[in-house]
Amino acid sequence: MCGGRQTGGVSTPLGAVLTDALVDRLGGRDLERYGALVVPIATVDPAGWPHIALLSYSEIVAHDPGMLRIAIGTRSGSAANLRRTGQATVLLFDAGLVHYIKGSARERRPSMRSSPENAMFEVSVRDVLADAADPHREGESFVCGGVTFGCDPSWAAGRPAVLAELLSDSDR
Repeated sequence: MCGGRQTGGVSTPLGAVLTDALVDRLGGRDLERYGALVVPIATVDPAGWPHIALLSYSEIVAHDPGMLRIAIGTRSGSAANLRRTGQATVLLFDAGLVHYIKGSARERRPSMRSSPENAMFEVSVRDVLADAADPHREGESFVCGGVTFGCDPSWAAGRPAVLAELLSDSDR
């Protein structure tokens, strides 16, 4: 059992770019380690409510410390929200790790070559926050792990191509 809860924590601003550790984690090169983790992304729906989509580490990459690329369903509510507001928050949860990445989004492609049902968005990083338990209220509590998913083999086969396209500098 995990040693505690993480509520009412303290968010620490890390700046307007991803740390080296986050660039490495989101670099698309370690799917064996992170491939089963879910990456929630929050947008704002037309009524002003948070709208959450669940991505995988093969659908989000750090192109560089200032920019993320994401693959998301082109006809999804999240894609519509990104097009309308241009704002996104990416959440990273793992054992001992909680980060929020806020950014400005723009659509790079309405349809990806490797996955035509997905649009590619670029998210310019504006604010990176690390979250941890408040030691005065919660002692040494921490997050024990992230949300994981089981990957259907038919979907898994296309993951490397999507990841390669997100990492590519080519617009073709």
